[in-house]
Amino acid sequence: MRPLGDITKAMWEAALHPGTVRELAARARVGYDVARYTASRMVDRGQLAREPGTRPAVLSAVCERPAPLLELHEALAAFEAL
Repeated sequence: MRPLGDITKAMWEAALHPGTVRELAARARVGYDVARYTASRMVDRGQLAREPGTRPAVLSAVCERPAPLLELHEALAAFEAL
């Protein structure tokens, strides 16, 4: 499996608080078209879930944290503790 890209990581962080693709794009600070493409792939992979009965679609993160992102946060916390 390939490691997560920068846009996927940013989108996943943004999806910790549910929102539309436009809201996630703004939080992740990426373009709307890129966010729309990435969100569709993340839904296909099961990283994001669509909340039923919402239009426009509201997406949220499925798992707590992907492993590479968790390692990044642990490394950052260890660096800040120095």
